[in-house]
Amino acid sequence: MRLKDLCLEDGIIIGCGAAMIVAIGIMMFMPTDKSSEQEKKEESSQSENKETKEEPIKPAVDNIYESEKEITTLVNIYDIQHFNIPYLKQDDSFGGLIQLTGVFSKEYDQKHILIIPQTQLVEKGPANITYEKFNNGKINTTYLTKQYGCALCKPIQPTDLKATGLVKKISYDL
Repeated sequence: MRLKDLCLEDGIIIGCGAAMIVAIGIMMFMPTDKSSEQEKKEESSQSENKETKEEPIKPAVDNIYESEKEITTLVNIYDIQHFNIPYLKQDDSFGGLIQLTGVFSKEYDQKHILIIPQTQLVEKGPANITYEKFNNGKINTTYLTKQYGCALCKPIQPTDLKATGLVKKISYDL
C-alpha cells in the first residue's frame, strides 16, 4: 500500500496510535513528586520522636557470617560468572548496579559458590581462596545493596542468593 492510497481515516488512526505511544513513553520517564510526601512523613516521624524522646529505630542487620574467622582453602575453580544487582534510590528511581563475580569451585567432593563484590578477572584452575562463610549458605541482595551499593537504597528484587561465602583473597601461588 502506498502512502497516497491511505484514506484520511487511516491516517488519523495511525496518528492517534503514534501519539498514544509517545504519551506513554513520556509518562514513564516523568519524575513523580514524592518528595513532598516523604518530607511530611519525615516531619511527622521527627515530631513523634521528639515527643517520646527515643532514638529512631535503626534497621537491624543480622550477622551474615557464620563466624568472625576467615577460611583459607585450596580449591579448583571451574566456572566464573559476572552478574549485577540493580537497585533503587529512596524515591524509587533507578539507583545503579552492583557488579558481582560468582566463583564456582570444588574442594575435594564439596562444591562452593563464592561471591566477589566487584567484577574481577578470575582464572580457572587450582587456587587458594580466603573467604568468610555465610550463615545458612545464602546472602540477601538487600545486604549486598546496602553494603556495596548505596546504604539508603534497596534492590529492585530482594532475594536470597545461594552462596558459601564472600571472597577476601584469591592466590594462585600454591
